[in-house]
Amino acid sequence: PIMKRGKRNVFDYSSVEDIDKALKDEEEVLLQKKQIYLEEMSENEHMQKQMEICGQGLEMRLRDQEQSRGFDDDALYDWFELVNRKNRLSHLESVLVISIKEIDINLQQKSLERQLRDLQNVRKKYKAQYIKSKEQELVSKLLQLVEERDHLVNMEETQRLSAMEMDKQFREVMSATAGITV
Repeated sequence: PIMKRGKRNVFDYSSVEDIDKALKDEEEVLLQKKQIYLEEMSENEHMQKQMEICGQGLEMRLRDQEQSRGFDDDALYDWFELVNRKNRLSHLESVLVISIKEIDINLQQKSLERQLRDLQNVRKKYKAQYIKSKEQELVSKLLQLVEERDHLVNMEETQRLSAMEMDKQFREVMSATAGITV
């Protein structure tokens, strides 16, 4: 999930204090979302561990079947379904990691924007060379964050396409192996 900025802009606020309060509110919302994503990651890890245990039992069942009379279609279906669920959980984990990184980037961006705004509020006649170079440094960091965000969006799209391809392959294997339409 890609974070979107609110519809308000600087002209909607009557004072610098209003802007600061709105930015702090946005940061709080981002931190809450990050906490939710971290909780989802923890739950995801727990589910992956449970699936690993189920997979071990299913693997033993399949090995027993292989030695005795061949594979049971139901057991094969269960195996492929388990693998598909684990792949979906793995994909979800990747999406959550990207979302958390994106939130971190947004938080860094807000901090840099605040610092830059504070520096820009200093009257021009009082600006020292240090402040001017600090402004340039902050702008450079903002550009770097934009590039990082772009990289995350590209990663997310690549993972989405990969997940779709894996789902397609799963359906093909299931229909070819067990004659099951998924």
